[in-house]
Amino acid sequence: MKLTTAKRICKRLSCQYGIIKTPDLIPMPYSHKGKCVALGYYDNERNTVEINKYALELWDSERIQEIIQHELIHTRCYQDFGHGGHGERFQILAELMGVPEHVRVAVKKAE
Repeated sequence: MKLTTAKRICKRLSCQYGIIKTPDLIPMPYSHKGKCVALGYYDNERNTVEINKYALELWDSERIQEIIQHELIHTRCYQDFGHGGHGERFQILAELMGVPEHVRVAVKKAE
């Protein structure tokens, strides 16, 4: 998927989800999680959604939209509560926003 297309999806979903200031969507050329491969990351200080550049290049549009949806839940959590995470507020917001349950799951590295 082209970055411009992903940015349009991010903007559309931000409006749909009631996000006051749409985050900028940028490619993430590395993982923020060390040895784990991150698919996406929300940086609340810069108000950016970073998306794994390899996923952006190789995955279908449905999967890219799911990554964006997940990160926009984090965006809304920071907007409404001042913090992120995958806790109860994250799950409640995701449900209210109509985000499917499988998109809410944070994948963790197997130990």
